[in-house]
Amino acid sequence: MRVPSDPKDIIKDALDFEAEGYKIFVDAGEKAIDPLSKATFKFLRDQEVKHIEKIEAFATALDGKGDFDPASLGDPMNIVNAKKEIGGIFAQFKEEFEATADNEDERLEIYKVAMKMEIRGHDFYATAADQAKDETSRKIWRFLSDEEAQHYIIMEETFNFLNQPDAFMAVEERWMQT
Repeated sequence: MRVPSDPKDIIKDALDFEAEGYKIFVDAGEKAIDPLSKATFKFLRDQEVKHIEKIEAFATALDGKGDFDPASLGDPMNIVNAKKEIGGIFAQFKEEFEATADNEDERLEIYKVAMKMEIRGHDFYATAADQAKDETSRKIWRFLSDEEAQHYIIMEETFNFLNQPDAFMAVEERWMQT
């Protein structure tokens, strides 16, 4: 994956990538027929908005129009946070899971496309972090790389559930463990 060397070009590509993700998740949420998919895509759409805001704040500082404190990023989503998010989504729709049992190829294809996008984002941000010449850039790109990896996990778990709803109890037990 080619990552530009100019930090401003990286920011432009990152904003384009996050906007593309936002659009995919909005469209997927509108097309989703089951409440689990709708909730998953809404969560991921909201995550893209947060990423755009963080990148824009970084860009503003890079333009010399303010400061960017890497501490403002907070901690990237980790497996514990992901478990809370996906566990809450699964728990919320446990009673309605029969509605998700209709295995629609188109619905699953949306997940496949979105998962590929998350991998692409992870790889882009990881490469940008590795190439960064300053610690602030390294931190924001590593933060976003880690977030994309966790988004992939959320989507993979939801995909696996939708693809094999009979395995719901095993997935639920895995995600509900604390």
